[in-house]
Amino acid sequence: MAVFDYDQPVRAVVLAAKNRARRDILVDLADMLVVRLRGEVDMAVVAAAHSPPLVTWIPANPRARRRRGYDQGRLIAVRVAAGLGLESASLLQRRSGPAQTGRSLHARRGGPDLSPRTPVGPRAVVLVDDVCTSGSSLAVGARQLRRMGADYVLAAVVARVA
Repeated sequence: MAVFDYDQPVRAVVLAAKNRARRDILVDLADMLVVRLRGEVDMAVVAAAHSPPLVTWIPANPRARRRRGYDQGRLIAVRVAAGLGLESASLLQRRSGPAQTGRSLHARRGGPDLSPRTPVGPRAVVLVDDVCTSGSSLAVGARQLRRMGADYVLAAVVARVA
């Protein structure tokens, strides 16, 4: 689920947040995601009635994270977790490799090289990312989370390509 379609005005806002160190914008976008997620997370609790859902994120490319000084997915996920009264945890790690940004749709299809950090057991996980263009990052992340024991994965993004 997404808050916005990734059209030109939203794209400009997201890129400013990511590339111009506008963490304040990321906080505002995360708060909007919280509002959108409230009912969805209630359904996740019912679907996987073992434990409260856990919030995690698709880790940023290591080079981009170093350049920015922060991981935008982490910042959004931690804020979302706090807004929903849930725990956040870094469940996935991203190995070095090409960033998804700027690659063709065909080149993005394989997704980033993500590996699990720790088992999550049978529970629901909210997987957060800033933008969904091809869906491959979320698909790879969800697949890894299921391998780690998650029985329900809810993908949540600020914006998605329509």
